[in-house]
Amino acid sequence: MTPEHAAVPLPPPGPLPGPGPAPKAAGPPRPAARLRPVTTAADLDRVGRIAVLRALPGIGDMVCAVPALRTLRRRFPDARIGLVGLWSSRWMLDAYPAYVDELLPIDGLPLLCPPPSDVEGALAALAEARRQRFDLAIQLHGDGSLSNLVTSMIGARRSLVYHRPDQPAPEGALAVPYPDRGHEVVRLLELVDRLGVVGEAHLEPPDPAACARGRALAAQLRVPAQGLVILHPGASDPRRRWAVDGFAAVARWLLDRHLAVAATGTEAERDVVAELRRREPEVVDLCGRTDVNDLAGLLSAARLVVTNDTGVSHLAAAVRTPSVVTFLGDDPGRWAPLDSVRHRLVPLGHVPEGDAGGEAERPVPCPVSADLLRVEVATVLDAVADQLGRFPPPPHRP
Repeated sequence: MTPEHAAVPLPPPGPLPGPGPAPKAAGPPRPAARLRPVTTAADLDRVGRIAVLRALPGIGDMVCAVPALRTLRRRFPDARIGLVGLWSSRWMLDAYPAYVDELLPIDGLPLLCPPPSDVEGALAALAEARRQRFDLAIQLHGDGSLSNLVTSMIGARRSLVYHRPDQPAPEGALAVPYPDRGHEVVRLLELVDRLGVVGEAHLEPPDPAACARGRALAAQLRVPAQGLVILHPGASDPRRRWAVDGFAAVARWLLDRHLAVAATGTEAERDVVAELRRREPEVVDLCGRTDVNDLAGLLSAARLVVTNDTGVSHLAAAVRTPSVVTFLGDDPGRWAPLDSVRHRLVPLGHVPEGDAGGEAERPVPCPVSADLLRVEVATVLDAVADQLGRFPPPPHRP
């Protein structure tokens, strides 16, 4: 869920070797003006290699792109699809092998990718992309303010991109004005739809083989007949974290009703999970014990997930485990689960610190008064109780 930054020109890579005879003269990367738009069925029939640019760090960012990738595969069943993204997204290769054939990491590209910057490494990765001679490059990264320049540096023969309506469209590309509103899944699908196939917006679970370790981890837990509830009190952006006191109150309510409760998190969220368990020691600590695909398998074995607005919310939607999502973000229409019955959104009452002045320079807590926290806890528990009533445990457990 990372917005694009303003466009800043990047230094062009040097001469790039390629297969076959050497060119008469070396030069800079092929400019966007030489990319031909996708205009005819004949163009599409000759597409054998596709590069998809989506270099965003969030799990949810990548899960939301799966319907577009699925639609792309439906349109080009025999094409080789390369994800031009971040090394942290390598889990996609195991999770969705039918849709992603390879990863071309461009970590460190200034302004487009998370720090630290690595201009030489990123340009080397783009040079490798150019050597592969892609037939089509699709920009699924964002509004195009910087990502369209990066797309042109891939050097594909054709390109399909979003662009900001107040900026000129890249010459030679099929450029679609970027919509200011709409769900992220739908935005990405609408771009791919320009290739002549209509996709479905539903998320889908990772490949079962990739999730096997997570399901095995769930099987090791002592889960009563009432089932397992997963709490995820962290988020990569601390401003999207509900108070730990709130999650602790939810945990106690669940434990009192004889449900098993486990908390997940990354290594960076270990302090948050530790604080939750300090308040409620009966919560099982699974922090740092799962990668993305393991986590998907674990969530699939749960009866309910209670999470902040973060990647776990999208994974729960992908594996169709009911959830309650506490929301401190500023665009629920873009990031809330599309299925509002199986996944309940609970907008919280306070404004996270740092929102009024733009992005915070360092992680900050989300302060909330005791009175307001009681109201938020009551609202979240109402949603939890409603979801447990709507989605009872299976009648027979193995």
